[in-house]
Amino acid sequence: MDVVLMVLYIVIVLSVLVFIHEGGHYLASRAFGVRVTEFMLGMPGPNIGFKKWGTKLGVTPFLLGGYARA
Repeated sequence: MDVVLMVLYIVIVLSVLVFIHEGGHYLASRAFGVRVTEFMLGMPGPNIGFKKWGTKLGVTPFLLGGYARA
């Protein structure tokens, strides 16, 4: 049980760090007038999300990264 919790904690911490990192790319793009079409937490692939402010925000099943697509 301890190993499962440790893996869960690692995934949560890495997801928060990736969100902050990719959020910086998103904010910098918007500050310079670049339109961002997707902001995803996870590697590119099938995703679940919603559209807000002209950007699709969501999550993918592969939580080992993230991306902000212009």
